[in-house]
Amino acid sequence: MAKVGIKEVAQEAGVSLSTVSIIINGKAEERKISQQTQEKVWNAVEKLQFRSNISAKNLKEGSSSDFVVALFWSFDFRRTMASRFLAGLQAQKLKSREDFQIVIYPYKSGELYKEKEAFIRKKFHAAIIANTAREDMEFLETMNFPMPIVIYNRHSQKYSSTNIDDARIGKIAADHLYERGFRKPFLITAEYNFPGMSLRNISFCNCMRDKESRLKKMILL
Repeated sequence: MAKVGIKEVAQEAGVSLSTVSIIINGKAEERKISQQTQEKVWNAVEKLQFRSNISAKNLKEGSSSDFVVALFWSFDFRRTMASRFLAGLQAQKLKSREDFQIVIYPYKSGELYKEKEAFIRKKFHAAIIANTAREDMEFLETMNFPMPIVIYNRHSQKYSSTNIDDARIGKIAADHLYERGFRKPFLITAEYNFPGMSLRNISFCNCMRDKESRLKKMILL
């Protein structure tokens, strides 16, 4: 397979080279690039399986970083979140002043196993894996990869992980609506793509019920 570069991504997305560069380097929000354009670029990244090195600045300056951190990201409905995630990752990289490369590995949710060769052949020294489906977690739990791995926003018995407090997110939404006088809001849901979505909804509903129950008790008193 021919190597895919930023030029091919730009052609596929129908945008300029500079636009692609801005987006994959996590600066889309800063430069006010529309969500529609960002989605076009991330769609092209996924379709072409483009491996993006967001440490290109170091390469231009002659740095010879040997340490590579892989970011596995599933470009589904969360594709536009990638720019913000990359912006934070790059900011921490610069802040730490450590010399390493960050390489993006696009994958399809539920099919992380197709990237098994990259792990086995040690194409990177550490990995951050985001947006995993149940099948991806099952795959990871059965493997013994030779590098440190951090799972983003999932719980794992085997790997380090960092997680969002989904229950608190549901409570914050309930508090916000209740404080503004909404007592019986409708909750429109879709199929859950990950457990946290279910937990947010459950927390929201429980919090609204608790508030209503406390209000009724106060009235009776």
